[in-house]
Amino acid sequence: MACAPVSAEIPGGALRGGNSTTRSLAPQCLYKDTLEWTSSPNGAVLLNGNAFHIKGISWFGIEKGEEMLHGLNKRPMGDILDFVKTKFNVIRVPYSVKFALSDPLTKRPDRYIVGFGLEDKTSFEILDIFVAECGKRGIFIMLDQHDIVGEKAELWYEGVYTEEDSIRAWEVMLGRYVNSYNVFAADLRNEPHGLASWGESNPLTDYNHYYERLINRLAAKYPDWKGLWLVEGTQYNNEGYEPPVPQWWGESRLVYAPHIYGPSVYEHGYMKEPDFPNNLPAVWEKMYGFIIPTLKKAVIIGEWGGSCIVVQYKLGEWLKEKCMSNNVWWALNPGSDDTGGILGNDWTSVDYVKMNLLDNVQPNPTRVQYVTKDQICMDWGAFSNPNCKA
Repeated sequence: MACAPVSAEIPGGALRGGNSTTRSLAPQCLYKDTLEWTSSPNGAVLLNGNAFHIKGISWFGIEKGEEMLHGLNKRPMGDILDFVKTKFNVIRVPYSVKFALSDPLTKRPDRYIVGFGLEDKTSFEILDIFVAECGKRGIFIMLDQHDIVGEKAELWYEGVYTEEDSIRAWEVMLGRYVNSYNVFAADLRNEPHGLASWGESNPLTDYNHYYERLINRLAAKYPDWKGLWLVEGTQYNNEGYEPPVPQWWGESRLVYAPHIYGPSVYEHGYMKEPDFPNNLPAVWEKMYGFIIPTLKKAVIIGEWGGSCIVVQYKLGEWLKEKCMSNNVWWALNPGSDDTGGILGNDWTSVDYVKMNLLDNVQPNPTRVQYVTKDQICMDWGAFSNPNCKA
């Protein structure tokens, strides 16, 4: 297997970007209290019935031992968000159950990991500032229950943490930001794996039944929240696996959010085949290609990234072809050992090879302009593949 480093030239020149003549909708202003997100059977994410083209980035740290967004001791939060606004329209924020259930009045980050006026703030006060500052810049937020205590739990409960704890953690996070117009999505559980199952009639391991219980409870508690429910699927399936039937729970707001990585994260057996990486589109087709035509739901690639630029190039082309250009790159941070970050260790320099890749996969993302506390204006953007539709 030969993988060019991420700083190398993209093979074959630049990726084929979206058709510059692709028609986009006329700009439109919306009142924040009228925003309603839905999942299109054509695979698109819809905001008030119009396609919202997601170009997202994960900013991690709250789910880790520090329990705070990384980089806030390197550069002012506002400066980082100003950069994000120029390149992305969504930030995915991982958190842990442990963090969500901590005392919001006393929970504080270590002083050495924050700066620029945040030193005396509690952890939740900093998160409140972050959500508000994103809102002022027209950046939407996807909350992600990434883990329980900072290690990769296989199920939604572990050790002293129960199912009730995981649900209460969502009630805390969603309840705190239910009136923040820009908190638009709940990524219900990160990367179910190991013992995790789907559709096996095992109440202790079946994620589909847990998601049903979770969504029903949150929807009943917060009926005015009109955001999206994201589910990721599980690591393993039975032999003879068939795509699942569409789920009724989640109403029209259920979105599938698979994660797709290359060999820099984990080297699967098919990555050792002699025809690698040319065999990858067939693998992706089998693993993910059924989602839109069979399940009739929107798709957001919840994580992708890595240092094998050949794989990322091929994946980017496949995502555009399959109308799956809505994506969230892992990660903004430079501290991800297996993928690297968009920003360098100084939190200022930019990896433009990665940015060029992302610009070509989603060249015309929706742009959001904050107008007043009641109103935002949308430049809807366009599909990167003109054959895709809302």
